[in-house]
Amino acid sequence: MCEWIIETIKYFRGKEDLLLLKPHPAEFLTEQPKRTPNETLASFLRDTELPENILLLDIHQFSIKDLNPFISCGLIWRSSVAMELTFLEMPCIIAGNPIYRVLDLNYAKNKEHYFNMIEQSQLIKVTEEQQLAVGTYLYMLVNQHVHIECISYSDVRKFHWNIKALRKYLKYGDEKVKSVVENMLV
Repeated sequence: MCEWIIETIKYFRGKEDLLLLKPHPAEFLTEQPKRTPNETLASFLRDTELPENILLLDIHQFSIKDLNPFISCGLIWRSSVAMELTFLEMPCIIAGNPIYRVLDLNYAKNKEHYFNMIEQSQLIKVTEEQQLAVGTYLYMLVNQHVHIECISYSDVRKFHWNIKALRKYLKYGDEKVKSVVENMLV
């Protein structure tokens, strides 16, 4: 991730585009010390001179919802903010390998593809299907008590997609999933 941040900064040097670097909220979750990173974005970039078109935001400065009207595309490593941006109809490019990769979003295959996607970012549109998929996924995260064949549950807090069952669902549907989606859309 750090290498991609540096490469992204290099890419935006000398461009007219504005790049906002937003720290992950985990950097200030003091009530969950196990999730606090060893290094913050600010400490990582401490010795990096940022040009005028690249701003490192203060941790508490803006929420994604605050920034949404002012950005044209989000560049994400693997944070769940990609789902939030998608739900807010904001295109984003995901460089890392997130747990929600089963969702049909915009994932970079490699660095070259990542920078090509940035060049073409104005062409990326969020579809209603993507928003629905994100909404369904987030609903399932909150309501894990509904047993769905497409999800394998290892314990109360952890689960993963059962790809074979998911493919079956995509082909034939599933009444349990249908009822979850109907409840979500009410």
